[in-house]
Amino acid sequence: MLHGVPGDCPKCQGRLQYSDGMYKCTTWTEDGFAKCQYSSITGERKAFKMPKDMGHDYLDNFKFVKVAIPKAMMREQEEVRESVQEREKQRLMKAEEELAEINVTRRPEEPVAEEELIGLPGVPV
Repeated sequence: MLHGVPGDCPKCQGRLQYSDGMYKCTTWTEDGFAKCQYSSITGERKAFKMPKDMGHDYLDNFKFVKVAIPKAMMREQEEVRESVQEREKQRLMKAEEELAEINVTRRPEEPVAEEELIGLPGVPV
């Protein structure tokens, strides 16, 4: 209630959930075999609205006031962002090293077989 309700997933219009410093979609895909893969460190929030059928009198006078995100949460988001960027950087460096290793053992006119690239980070399957 304090910070509002997480908005909808921009990818599938499902429900977002805030967990571990990230907004993650919790909706299953249409075929029902996988979950939506959307996640973000920033998310939109909507005002909390108590359903009328709940009948909680103590919330009748509650007014939603948008508050600034606490500094601790901002630090947490920044740490998550830096961690994700560092992991991506390491993954790309590893892929470049493995690709360079493949190129060193091959003559320049010899093409790289697709089988050799499968499994390397950063190479689409």
